[in-house]
Amino acid sequence: MVFVIVTLGAIFVLPWMQAAAERRGTAATLFYIEFITRVLRLLVLPGAVIVFIFGGLLMSNDHFTGHNDPPGWLIASIIVFLAVGVVAAVALRATLRDAHAALLRAPIDGPVPAEYRPLGQRLQGILGITGIAIIVIAFLMVQQP
Repeated sequence: MVFVIVTLGAIFVLPWMQAAAERRGTAATLFYIEFITRVLRLLVLPGAVIVFIFGGLLMSNDHFTGHNDPPGWLIASIIVFLAVGVVAAVALRATLRDAHAALLRAPIDGPVPAEYRPLGQRLQGILGITGIAIIVIAFLMVQQP
């Protein structure tokens, strides 16, 4: 569980870092976008893959009580995990790429450009949905309703 919190828990701090970077201007926001891209690629993505692999191995284990007939909470958490994974893979990657390009076109010592604003809001929304999904999955796994 600690591994999950460390690898996927980085998602929760990113919106606050984004807001702080945007207040400081283009240079800080560009650094943030490059930082988040690296964190997602080196920490969050491998962590999500490992969680998925070990979850599959655990479900395939004969000692798992839901081996042949998985409970509803488990199916729901798998669906949420896969849905958020697809959204993050498609929408988050495209948004980060577009935001990076918009910031590179702006003067580095100026305020955040208007072209970036909708991308920043979309990024906040995607990260918010991802964080909520992590909370929902953790609730389903712990409470097993």
